[in-house]
Amino acid sequence: FSNLDKFNSSRKNIDTSYLLKDLLNYQVKEINYLVDKIIPDAGLVVFAGNPKSGKTFFAIQLALAIANEKTFLDYPTTKGFVSCHFFEDNKDRLKRRLNSMNIKSADYENMKINHDQISINDGLITKMESDLLLHPDTKLFIIDTLQDAKGAGGSGNAYENDQLRLAPLQSFAMKNKVVVFCIHHLKKSKKDIDDEIQRLSGSMAISGKADLIMQLKRERGKTSAELSIEGRDIEYQNLLINFDGDTFEWINQG
Repeated sequence: FSNLDKFNSSRKNIDTSYLLKDLLNYQVKEINYLVDKIIPDAGLVVFAGNPKSGKTFFAIQLALAIANEKTFLDYPTTKGFVSCHFFEDNKDRLKRRLNSMNIKSADYENMKINHDQISINDGLITKMESDLLLHPDTKLFIIDTLQDAKGAGGSGNAYENDQLRLAPLQSFAMKNKVVVFCIHHLKKSKKDIDDEIQRLSGSMAISGKADLIMQLKRERGKTSAELSIEGRDIEYQNLLINFDGDTFEWINQG
């Protein structure tokens, strides 16, 4: 395993298979977290919710917490540079959001914002790689929204298209040990949906490629919401969170 360095240009020619008995002496690595207990420090995160449910405020709150090493939903965080791709916002809208949250000027450091819409097929991964070269301490990439990043069309069916587009995004996150946090939507109707994961808009390839799925379930007109968290390496969790109308921040209720 020690030879499989991510910067080894000939890695694709290395035989990575091993005998099962070799696992007897293999030490399982401890999971490190970007946000303690709820978001591991590497992987593709799909954060889904209904329209106008407070998803973007949630993402901005997360970004500011990581950039300034502040708690997020009362959980400790790992400090790092944050690169945000807000495809559906502009400078005016983002500044109004920050003004609503009463963000201090000192908290504006350690973050980069991009509003130019660029899809995965059009070079989004290359752009993220360039950001990582400029800011090697980057821990978090936020993409709002996943649908914008996926782009339109495709020659195959929906599952194949989602699989092909999300694979490089997930690979980028794992290879560079960063979190790619994608804001997504839930299906409008709950009819004939037996599994909560099936509520994600789009094909099942999205949930299949995601290392962590977070769903924000908030009824229209209510300030409280249910936040479900389900991932490959962490146990299922369900939090009650509340949106504070004065600070425009999400607060953990337990």
